[in-house]
Amino acid sequence: MYLIVDAMKRANSIEAPKVLAAIATTDYNGLTGHIAFDDKGDLKAGTITLYDFKDKKKDVLDVVKQ
Repeated sequence: MYLIVDAMKRANSIEAPKVLAAIATTDYNGLTGHIAFDDKGDLKAGTITLYDFKDKKKDVLDVVKQ
């Protein structure tokens, strides 16, 4: 949500095409870490965390960094 609000502020608009264009140029440090996109619109340096649940407890299986 913060990413979208930040893009709206930078676009000085709430119009979808303008906000989407601003999202593409995002360089934002959020709660989940640094958020930025490459020229194809893919997340730069994304991270995926895989979890397993055993005996009602969450365990990290693996962390995959792009």
